[in-house]
Amino acid sequence: MELPRHGGNLEEMARIAGCSAQEILDFSANINPLGLPEWFRPLMEQEIGHLSHYPDPSYERVRCAVGRRFALSPDEIALGNGSSELLFAIPRVLRPPWAVVPVPCYSDYHRALEVAEIPHTSLAGREEVAFAVDPRALEAAIDGQPPGGLVVTGHPSNPCGTLLDPTRMLRLASRHPQHWFLVDEAFIDFCAQEQSLRAHRPPNVIILWSLTKILAIPGLRAGLCLASAAIVKRLTQTLPPWSVNHLACVTLERAMQDLDYVSRARSAVAGWRGQLALDLDSLGTLKVFPGAANYLLLKIRSSVTAADLRVRLLREHRIGVRDCSSYAALDSSYMRVAVRTPSENARLVQALRSVLSSVGTQ
Repeated sequence: MELPRHGGNLEEMARIAGCSAQEILDFSANINPLGLPEWFRPLMEQEIGHLSHYPDPSYERVRCAVGRRFALSPDEIALGNGSSELLFAIPRVLRPPWAVVPVPCYSDYHRALEVAEIPHTSLAGREEVAFAVDPRALEAAIDGQPPGGLVVTGHPSNPCGTLLDPTRMLRLASRHPQHWFLVDEAFIDFCAQEQSLRAHRPPNVIILWSLTKILAIPGLRAGLCLASAAIVKRLTQTLPPWSVNHLACVTLERAMQDLDYVSRARSAVAGWRGQLALDLDSLGTLKVFPGAANYLLLKIRSSVTAADLRVRLLREHRIGVRDCSSYAALDSSYMRVAVRTPSENARLVQALRSVLSSVGTQ
């Protein structure tokens, strides 16, 4: 089976650039530019001795910590080896007769449905509204469908960074209690906190949540599912025992106590994203879509394709970006860049200026 294309593949980028992986400035993966929380390394040193024991298969302490933080019952919380494990397990648990996926979207939504052999259709967004999900179009797509169907969408979406309208989405789910709504909030911590659907979801709304992006630890797989107790019980029975390791568990537990780190990251990213968007727009050859997360979707307004631009940025500047031509509803002119620190963002803008200005002279 061919693996899906994701950002953050440093080894592949290094081969293209002809350098070591450590020399790549990676804008293809959307990770918190503030880096690791100060407490992370000491916590790992403190807890590494516990790896000689199995983790608690019920993950009770972590679920209680998350429950206290967000006023949820621990029975409404499931843990996974990254939110991807949960994404692939949920269609197997629900066994919906059909699914609808607004696009463009994270490619593994489709792959998870395909692996579970769930028939699904795409609902294309419109460029003029930055591909935001239209609740009216979504409702029209599910009206009259057999009960038990599944809607899968991101909040914010990836690669577009657009948010759902929480009030309208929850109202739509409440009007269709016979269907399921799976909402991926992997990047919600970079957005305004009140935007999350987790605190007000009806029983047919399932939330995926990942702390690896906001904590800058994608290599330490840690994801959560927030759903009704009945769904969580079925989901937990589907997952293998001990799929979440001890270090991931204690990291999640400690993160629930750190309100300041997420707040600082959210504030910093908002400012850096706004400046990066302005600088990219000033180049004149890129359309910059408004985004609410720690990345921006771009459309190239020249003869160069995103794939060619990606290769040139790697070979000439050792900078990695995400070619979005593999996303449904996007073509070879779309790319995505992460929001990094101001100095790193300035380096990206300068590299893009250099490459794009040379396109017309070749």
